[in-house]
Amino acid sequence: MDFIDQAVNEVLQHILETSSIDSEQHFFEMGGTSLKASMVAAALEKKLDQTIHAEWLISSGSIQDFVAKVRQHRQTSSYQAFRITDVAQSHSADEDAKKRYPLSLAQKRMWVLEQLYPGNPFYIMATETTLNQPLHYHSFRQAGQILLQRHEILRARFYDEPDCLSGIANQSFSIHAEFDCSLIRLDSCHQDVQAEALEMIVKSKVLKPFDFLHEEAFRAVVVMLAEEHYMIYLVTHHMVCDGYALGLIFQELRFWYQKLVDTKVETEKLGVTENDSHDSSELLPEIVPSPIQYRNYVQWQQLEMQREEFLSEHEKYWHACYERPLPEPNSIADFPLSESERIQAGPFSPGKEFTIMLPEHLSKSLSVFARERKVSLFTLMLTALQVLVHQRTGQQDFVIGTAVSGRDQAELSELIGCFINFLPFRSNLSPTDTWDELLNKVNATVGDGIKHQAYPYEKLNEYIRQNNYGMYSQGEVCLFIESGCGFMII
Repeated sequence: MDFIDQAVNEVLQHILETSSIDSEQHFFEMGGTSLKASMVAAALEKKLDQTIHAEWLISSGSIQDFVAKVRQHRQTSSYQAFRITDVAQSHSADEDAKKRYPLSLAQKRMWVLEQLYPGNPFYIMATETTLNQPLHYHSFRQAGQILLQRHEILRARFYDEPDCLSGIANQSFSIHAEFDCSLIRLDSCHQDVQAEALEMIVKSKVLKPFDFLHEEAFRAVVVMLAEEHYMIYLVTHHMVCDGYALGLIFQELRFWYQKLVDTKVETEKLGVTENDSHDSSELLPEIVPSPIQYRNYVQWQQLEMQREEFLSEHEKYWHACYERPLPEPNSIADFPLSESERIQAGPFSPGKEFTIMLPEHLSKSLSVFARERKVSLFTLMLTALQVLVHQRTGQQDFVIGTAVSGRDQAELSELIGCFINFLPFRSNLSPTDTWDELLNKVNATVGDGIKHQAYPYEKLNEYIRQNNYGMYSQGEVCLFIESGCGFMII
């Protein structure tokens, strides 16, 4: 086993959370997913210092075939990585906290929507946690303060005054910020009153719009229902956080809270008196800010977008997908809205939600079916959805969109921020296709899309609209993976 084999094995074991790797198996047979393939590629690219595409892992018949591709590419290419850490180091002298930085492409998308529909709660991100044990509230607030100290993006302020040169909004990062954490006590209220009060708290406190100019887009609401029963709401906005990052925030907050509580217990054992006014964080090791900050990613993204290789590689692929104009889509709905109803409903209308629970045996059968054909469960569901849309509309050429994490570099795996991008997969159905032939087509489309996921949706959208004379809107149907609860179709 040489260093390439060893690197692949170590990365796969870590990401797939397994102790052994069967090199004759396909990645998906071992529980891999499209997202995990991107994570593997990013980690290996950093470890081996060479280009690694997730598509290689997805399309390879086995892990050993994937290793062969990595080895072959290493022998034929001269690769010099351009990483975010390089940008962070080169900009280390530029630490003026009052300086304003441009927004990332993902942030611009959210900012435009926020300006068009100010105050709408659609992009407010909140996670609800039930705690059935005592909570040391002061330690919880201190843990939140540590997160603000470590991650600049949680201290971001956004400005709607356009930059005179670029014409876009800017962001800056406060040096000192206080963690906005509210404690609301309902422990003396009857359960019926508590339920009604919780509903009001969610509306007034949790889903309250952020004032981007005057406050950080990160807060917590703690509701005490009993001595050992709390509801904790962590609230942020898509401008500073995506779904993956929200999980990182929760994990780190829990880590620092436990550290502070343990420190408090230890000091009490030693006979050191401590009251709630004492800062337990002073007894912790020095709090070190994250070595890479979101603004470093924004700077890297701007430089990357200027590289000719970036534009030629990714732009060429997506333009080829949409060089033919798209046909006017037929509605998939049983009762499509009229134009006046569409205007009245607005883009953030909650609509109706229908949940279908698949029987356990059917869910397992789908997973087995996907693994046997060496495709991801997402690819299988996307293929089924394409067939459904075709049956409902009679069309063979249409678009189904999905969101990707955008974390295609190992350095982004622990970074808090918004990185998501939108991929519009164009169908390629033929009446003569067998199911397996169509599945292979969709699998190739997904693999290629992931390989070129770095291309901004905004640029692609502009090209598609030009090609279709501005008459076509993508995203009529979308398929999303909802971690822990299945798939969501919009």
